[in-house]
Amino acid sequence: MRLLSPPMGWALGLLCVVTAPVAGQVDERPREALPPTREELARQQAEEPRRKAETLFGLGVLLASDDRLLEATRTLEEAIRLDPKALAPRRALVPLYLAFEREDDALALSREIVAADPGDYEMWLLLSRKHKSARRLVEASETLERALASKRLNEQPDRLLMLLEEQSQLYEQQSKLDDVERIQRRIVAVVTQHQGRLLDERKLTEDGLLESLAKTHEAIGRLSVANQRLENAGIAFREAQTIYQRLAAKKGPGAQSAAAARLEGNLAEVYFAQQNLDAALQSLNRYLESAPASIDPYERKVTILKTLGRTSDVVTELRRHVQADANHLGLRLLLARELSLQNTPAGRNEAEQVYLQLNRTHVHPQVVQGLFDLYARQQRMDMVLQKLDDVWKITENKDTPNDEKTEAIARAKVMLDVLRQNRSLVAGLLVAARNDLNRRTPRTFDTWRVLAMLAARTRQLDFAELLYRQAMDMAKANPAMEPDILDGLIRVLQQARKYQAVVQLCRERLGGDAGFSQVVLQYHLALALSNLDQFDEAIREIDRAIQLASDSARLSVRIRKIHILRRAQRFETAVFECLKMLEESTNPGHTREIRYVLSHTYGSMNDHAKAEAELRKILELDPNDASANNDLGYQLADQGRNLDEAERMIRKAIDLDRAQRKNAAELEPENAAYLDSLGWVLFRQGKWDEARKWLEQATTLPEGEEDPTVWDHLGDVLARMQQPLPAREAWEKAKERYERDRRLYPAERLEEVNRKLRQGDLRTVPATPVKRDR
Repeated sequence: MRLLSPPMGWALGLLCVVTAPVAGQVDERPREALPPTREELARQQAEEPRRKAETLFGLGVLLASDDRLLEATRTLEEAIRLDPKALAPRRALVPLYLAFEREDDALALSREIVAADPGDYEMWLLLSRKHKSARRLVEASETLERALASKRLNEQPDRLLMLLEEQSQLYEQQSKLDDVERIQRRIVAVVTQHQGRLLDERKLTEDGLLESLAKTHEAIGRLSVANQRLENAGIAFREAQTIYQRLAAKKGPGAQSAAAARLEGNLAEVYFAQQNLDAALQSLNRYLESAPASIDPYERKVTILKTLGRTSDVVTELRRHVQADANHLGLRLLLARELSLQNTPAGRNEAEQVYLQLNRTHVHPQVVQGLFDLYARQQRMDMVLQKLDDVWKITENKDTPNDEKTEAIARAKVMLDVLRQNRSLVAGLLVAARNDLNRRTPRTFDTWRVLAMLAARTRQLDFAELLYRQAMDMAKANPAMEPDILDGLIRVLQQARKYQAVVQLCRERLGGDAGFSQVVLQYHLALALSNLDQFDEAIREIDRAIQLASDSARLSVRIRKIHILRRAQRFETAVFECLKMLEESTNPGHTREIRYVLSHTYGSMNDHAKAEAELRKILELDPNDASANNDLGYQLADQGRNLDEAERMIRKAIDLDRAQRKNAAELEPENAAYLDSLGWVLFRQGKWDEARKWLEQATTLPEGEEDPTVWDHLGDVLARMQQPLPAREAWEKAKERYERDRRLYPAERLEEVNRKLRQGDLRTVPATPVKRDR
């Protein structure tokens, strides 16, 4: 028996005795609760949904933690329905919506949260990242500033740093250097103030945190230089230098040498900008001891030496640096350049030897550019021609090993890329080629072919014809090359408007071996006949070409037939042929080509609505079609409709075309027709100064200089700017070109320009749009 644990019945009995009322005592037992009042009932009923919402919120969080996301989402949505003002279930629901790719719903909740709680930096961050993903960088940075304004971040330094770093990147992408510098300075303040907590939260060593701080000071210094705050830049660089010195002292001699050298380079830039050239040179020399990979500091040293009147020291100093870093290609090229600029035979000869040595070991455009520039300054372009010929000799020699042939082809490509990008080099090269042709200097087939191509691209059409004929004579020994040369010769004759010569050449060559060349001949024969207004015969010849063409080539020949029908003003037949091709087409690329020529046909018929519809169908499938963007923009501009849209489309076409030309290493960096389109839409908007700039740029390009439309438009702009004499000069050039190419332009265009020349002003804009095949 356990005496310390009395039986339950006993315990209850004792409890009854203790609690029994004593005689005469007042019974103080609680009375039965009174029923709630009407107001209390109403309050309880009002609070019931909120209590249920709190319960559902807790349940939703548990479901989400258990990966029961769909149930969690529905539970939290019900909690919000019961308590529409509650923020907690909204915050929990946002990541669930994102998990289910319900981004619009997530963003809507985020906006509700920040409207009710502007200090919720996480929601502002979410909104900012959504703007960033949509490339709305301005909105992204503005939204992130709202997050950074939250006082709650003062207690979250690690999170604050993360937001600041993200904001810095956003401003850098927008080239807002002042804002980048401001954010970087705030980063320094946060790191300095919260160093202890950041070491714990970011799990960094003290040295790691100091190095990060030093790099931030460096970044501030570079930004201050860019923002022309040179004193601030010097302070920031010296702050970084102090930190690196502390780190170096802890790590021992020689530590942080790369960082120290880099800072010397930064300080040299500051001193140079402050015109303190002696100090700049001292810092720069300390930096160059680290043999940096960039050529810029060496270029800067050359500039400083020349500014200080120490030009004679330039080559000596560069030789010393080359000895220290013999594998630095840019440095050796810089030495060769400076040697070539010396006005002495010895300097130029040494420069040539450096370039030739580099050319033997490197297949590099800068080496070729430097060597060719040297020969150009010495008026020795025959050496450039010889270099080209030498590589073609290697490729044409059947006994050349494959690896040597591959290298020679690579060298030839680099040479041609350099020439394509330098019109003055091409001009000098063609002078040397003309001398060779006159002297009957033997050259390889590919040399004559390439020279002919370069002459054609620089509009030296008569000389291009001679070069192509020279190459054609040599192609008799290699019939496989004849179609390519023949095609180039015919195109040059077409550009020179020697249409009868094209007809004669094509008919002489027709009837030979069957094959692609026969299709080319029929094709060009038809085009030349149409340029001579012999349309019936042209159509017969193009039909023969269609019959001869392979399946892959037939579409382009049929499209050429449409152009001939348009020139003959047989528009209904042209439309019928286009619609027939569209019915047959199963290739999206072919369909695009057909719609494009159909649009031009409708335009020729002045059915602008249908022309626009075809161009918009092209753009629905490919919004980045440069030609369709330009043509539709030009058409809208010419009709004075949707001018803002027209400008956007034309500018987009120019950007796309520039990228394509850059990738293809085109000799001309711009499309004159596109520049003309932009000038025309700006004219329609009344932006005459800007319109003039673009149109004048178009006239500097070979295609634009030959295009009467460009000169016509320029005359219109100048007339509106109250410059009658320049306007008359532009219209005279337009008239000359309209008369020379009467077949290519409607007669009313010439009549219109004659009217403007008679009146001497511009009282109406031309009503008839100029059609181009671009």
